[in-house]
Amino acid sequence: MMTLVNISTGIYEAIVAIMLINSYTDSTKSITWYKQFISVIALAALINLSNTYLNIGIFNVVAMIFMIFVVFYIYSRQFKASALLSVILILILLVCEIVVMFSITFFANVSAEVATNAESFRILGIVLSKLFSFFLIKAMCVNHRRKSIALKGSYWALLLTIFATSTLAIFLIFIYQYKSTTATIYDKLATWCAIGLLYNTFFSLYLYEKIVKNAEVVREHALYEQQIKSQTKHLDEIMATQKELKVLKHDMANHNIAIISLLENKENDKALEYITNLNNMPFMIEQNFDTGNTALDAILNAKRAISQSKGIKFEANIKIPEMLFVDSTDICIIFGNALDNCIEACEFVEDKYININIIYDDESLICKFENSAVKSKERFLKTIKKDSQNHGLGIMSIQSAVKKYDGVIKFNQTETQFTLSLVLFKK
Repeated sequence: MMTLVNISTGIYEAIVAIMLINSYTDSTKSITWYKQFISVIALAALINLSNTYLNIGIFNVVAMIFMIFVVFYIYSRQFKASALLSVILILILLVCEIVVMFSITFFANVSAEVATNAESFRILGIVLSKLFSFFLIKAMCVNHRRKSIALKGSYWALLLTIFATSTLAIFLIFIYQYKSTTATIYDKLATWCAIGLLYNTFFSLYLYEKIVKNAEVVREHALYEQQIKSQTKHLDEIMATQKELKVLKHDMANHNIAIISLLENKENDKALEYITNLNNMPFMIEQNFDTGNTALDAILNAKRAISQSKGIKFEANIKIPEMLFVDSTDICIIFGNALDNCIEACEFVEDKYININIIYDDESLICKFENSAVKSKERFLKTIKKDSQNHGLGIMSIQSAVKKYDGVIKFNQTETQFTLSLVLFKK
């Protein structure tokens, strides 16, 4: 039984070693899963050989550090990081074994000699020390990767719950087994159940993280789709505006021909009447935004045209240089989605207005969008469109674009007004 337990221990230590290096290096992105599987098997075999022939001692510790260092270095090609992680891993394993041994003597009320020599307590110590070390290493890995994987508080609750319940279950299994006066097949089954709990803990958290990652990929995919749709929509609006300008230019040429003809025929009164009627015609809305930034001008002009067609008062105060540090695509995402939300909110109020302030100061772009709105009783920032599944991602798109510039974003809503404020910083 002890031989099988020791083999399982070697496999476990190889798994946590690969888990640790996966978390602290980016090189594994190009390494396939089967290569990682082979690495686990090879490292487990080396660890078991070291434990068998060098037994427990300083030479075994040094040998394990060296073997783990070699694997780490193959993965990361970073000498200092590989050496440091190898030492940290072995120290965690050793400290956990010592802590668990003293815990067993205290809670099981047995001597250190019994805890060390009795097979049931030796197996208990091995399993619990590995479970404890896994908890610590997993916490290290998750904390290091907190920016790359969005794990919420529920993950930590799950981690603590699994650790606590598994520890208690394993401890009770071996205590009852030790106190049993007869040895049966169920004792061996209990031992394997305890080892199974150790590995189930690892794979449960592994699957949980996979689910979270997949959910994050789905969310990002939906966000990218929304951004593409948004940019396509803004482009269509700009093209429509340009088309109307071309039509206006063509019509003005014809109007000029008519006016010139009337003047040449000395029909001044008719020419004056024609010009008066021409002034009263609903021409294109002015295209007077000229900030020097083509993308921003196009978005502002197009959105103002839409706003005025819906009876929305549109005012803007813009003080920016001609050359902005913000990418044109991000300008389209931020200002297009923000103004779309403003226009959407104004459709449900009588006093319709949109106020925009864009100021460049101290290498920062400061933006503020204000619009009239009715305070919703629903969840904050929830879309009011019927097709909520395909809408409501505008704010997420804005947040994603703002994040690229280490920016900050703030929302505020009163009974009559909604305000979106954001600051983008030049890197």
